[in-house]
Amino acid sequence: MKKFQKFGYYAITAAVAGITITTPAFAAVDLTGFAVDLTTVEAMAATILTALGGIWAIRKLIKTINRS
Repeated sequence: MKKFQKFGYYAITAAVAGITITTPAFAAVDLTGFAVDLTTVEAMAATILTALGGIWAIRKLIKTINRS
């Protein structure tokens, strides 16, 4: 069993090395005309944080009611 495990480690290492060597460098990509619209990301983050705050408030309310 240990032989198969050791062989698996070697196989994974060889595969990662092969992919790393054959992949072109990302530094060669021209990103001068590339722009990321962050308004949707900010809106999504605000929605998620608001939802988490609401969940926290509801749980806090339930815990307070259960104590009394």
